[in-house]
Amino acid sequence: AREAIAEAVALVREVEDRIDGADLVDRDPDLATGLLADARDAVQRAAGAGVADDQLESLRARVDRRLDALYSVARLAQASSVVDLAAAFEDVEAADMVAASDGSLWILENGRGRIIRLDPADGTTGIIYRAGQAFESGDVPGDPWLIATAATDIVIIDRERGAWRIDLAERIPRRMELNGVEALSSETTLIGALQHRPPLEIFNLYLVDGETGEIRRWTPPAIIPVNYPDPAELFLTDAPDLDPRDARDLRVDVNAWLLYADTVTRVDFGSPRDQSDYSLDAPPDAQVRPRLDYRILDGATVGDREFLYVYDAANARIIGFQRADGAFVRQWMAPLSGDRAGILDDVRAMSVTSVADGPPIAYVLTADGVLRLVLD
Repeated sequence: AREAIAEAVALVREVEDRIDGADLVDRDPDLATGLLADARDAVQRAAGAGVADDQLESLRARVDRRLDALYSVARLAQASSVVDLAAAFEDVEAADMVAASDGSLWILENGRGRIIRLDPADGTTGIIYRAGQAFESGDVPGDPWLIATAATDIVIIDRERGAWRIDLAERIPRRMELNGVEALSSETTLIGALQHRPPLEIFNLYLVDGETGEIRRWTPPAIIPVNYPDPAELFLTDAPDLDPRDARDLRVDVNAWLLYADTVTRVDFGSPRDQSDYSLDAPPDAQVRPRLDYRILDGATVGDREFLYVYDAANARIIGFQRADGAFVRQWMAPLSGDRAGILDDVRAMSVTSVADGPPIAYVLTADGVLRLVLD
């Protein structure tokens, strides 16, 4: 263990050594990459030999700071709690969250089968839907399963294959016709919605069947409130390179995007692009963080640029890519120490806001609540 620590210290000193005001990261990034990878391995060997984490914290931080400079890592200095769900509600099991067009956040939780509305401006919350509790109409909803939003509605599909629509202003769940929903596989986890004919407040609904991998699209008639009396159509015109059954997330905007463990498939009007034609760049730190485990996908416009944002569970980070070509842009990780060091360890959902100027805001759902992160 002592030899491993001494090796790590010597390697970090070599990287930190400044000549004419520049350390090795600036002078020779390739050499610095190899030395820092070796230093990180040495720290891990020391930890594996039984050296306590608190004894390695300072050395690990020195390695990580140089890696941050090398690999465009921003540490999340501005992070705050929007709501502590565990303190506000009993038996909360946060599962998913969507951001509505009015800025509100809607949380699906499995503990007691509730849909919770959150106003991120002031942190106020309200239970809008509770499984087993009859609505004024007499309808009794089942446990919430899938949630999506578009235009001025929230859509819920429950475990009993009931479909519900919640108007953002009215905030009352009402049964919604969804032809063929009863045939949806219980393995299904991916749903998306896209406003169909703005400003008309109707929207297409997309579901990836978890058993067959089929992507189904429902299109409503041009009538409010939204219903889907017609059966779904198959959305994909060709078989994609990657199996949709392995996808982790679905995003629908002008295109559709299927997120996988290490990339996305882009779908243009039903036609999946070849992975050789469009894919996400590997992050530049693959040598020190080789494993990827992408779980969540969102997108936002910042000024006049469009980005995709991915949550990587393997490395507890958010990664930004250019939407146009999948090029790596930047990555954000938790602070190296302090009470916010673990804020990205267990993210269940993420919504990134579009902004005309300044850094975007990411709202992330964790086991305990919702956090507001500034992606600067």
